[in-house]
Amino acid sequence: MAYNSMPAAFTHALLPHQQDNNMPAGISPRICPFQSPDWDDAGRGHAAGRLRSRKEIKTVADCPAPDVYFVNDENNMLCFKVLLIGPENTPYEGGFFHFYVRLGPNYPVEPPRVCFMSGYRFGHLVRFSPNFYRNGHICISILNTWPGEPWNPDMDLRSLFLGIRSRMTNEALCREPRFEVFEGRGTREVWLYDMYIRHETLRVTVVHGLRTWQKYDIPAKLVRHMVANFFEHYVSYVSSCHTYKVFDGSAYQVPLVPEVFKPNFTNILKDIIKLHQELLPFKDRIFGS
Repeated sequence: MAYNSMPAAFTHALLPHQQDNNMPAGISPRICPFQSPDWDDAGRGHAAGRLRSRKEIKTVADCPAPDVYFVNDENNMLCFKVLLIGPENTPYEGGFFHFYVRLGPNYPVEPPRVCFMSGYRFGHLVRFSPNFYRNGHICISILNTWPGEPWNPDMDLRSLFLGIRSRMTNEALCREPRFEVFEGRGTREVWLYDMYIRHETLRVTVVHGLRTWQKYDIPAKLVRHMVANFFEHYVSYVSSCHTYKVFDGSAYQVPLVPEVFKPNFTNILKDIIKLHQELLPFKDRIFGS
């Protein structure tokens, strides 16, 4: 099903407006798997960590989470590269969202450290959600990086990423505390942010992601899932571009986004059609594997 959540009232009513530059309060200090000297001092090879890592691998193999794929980092068995496919009927639909996860010496007593790669380390800085920052930080309670229900030792990587995926919704802006009051009201700011997410999901995670997977060392196993999902969601991609290209050529100030947003769904559509042609010879091989 194609994501095309465009109220008719917005077709002619979207005009540039002033951005609210107030940053959300209460953000915890950044906790990054790439910058964890405390965990480095504990060593990579502690027996408990290796045992738990093997258990996690078995768990995600025996009981996979829907549209979430894990690959153990070949350089560190306590780390995982994760691909999450954006949920249907949301502006994230069919997107390829990459994360890097590191288990610590006290895991599962303490949560893993997770970096959101797609909006940070893959060539573009994108605020894909109020929960996902442009420095790779993920602000959710189950990672102990935001107030609310904390991590508990009964959780695992599967439950963590199901929790992350559940936050990828329509009206994404309403996950920002100061915009919660707009939920369900069809406000311009909320819809505009969803259009921005859809644009960047297609431009950055789909087109750029498939064209640069080797540059960013995305494992071949995850690339196969990306290609398979590209074909599954191709109609949705094309439909979204046709729906939103009416806004091409305009400039908008989007809440939480410092740059002026200038949508170009027409170019994205051309790129997606070209990608489809390039990948078509591999379709039978992917779906037959």
